[in-house]
Amino acid sequence: MSMRDLSLECGLSMGALYNYFSGKDELLEMLQHQRRAITGKILEERIASESAAPAKLKAAIFTHLYLSEAMQPWFYFSFMETKNLSQVEKQKAMESELATEKMICDILILGQEQNVFHLHDPQLGASMIKAMLQDWYLKRGKYAWKSISVDQYAEYLIGFIDAFFLKASQ
Repeated sequence: MSMRDLSLECGLSMGALYNYFSGKDELLEMLQHQRRAITGKILEERIASESAAPAKLKAAIFTHLYLSEAMQPWFYFSFMETKNLSQVEKQKAMESELATEKMICDILILGQEQNVFHLHDPQLGASMIKAMLQDWYLKRGKYAWKSISVDQYAEYLIGFIDAFFLKASQ
């Protein structure tokens, strides 16, 4: 989309658009920054609202899936178009993904410290969980075709992860 296309679509003159943004790269950077900030803030708040590691993990997974559902076009765009972004934006996208993985990794470590999770590699576990979360918004058509809702996916994913990490006494 060009700035001219945006001007026509939103009903603002080119001059008005350029008054706010130097170009579409700056606009894209602002939009990406907002999405990352909102997603990170909501995830952090939901995770912090729980004390036990299993509840934190469930909150992280449900929140991430519901955010990706509510903001699906942005999640998909951000993932698929990262290769076309500037080096600075590529780095920010990678840092955002790694920040989400770190949140999950920290929960897995907490669960090990609380003696409720098995001693598996938390970094690799967090990477695998992040990949399963991405599968939801990158392959929505596959799940729609199978009539699987976000709630069903979230519950199944939690059960799958609990079966691997959660100790039997929990």
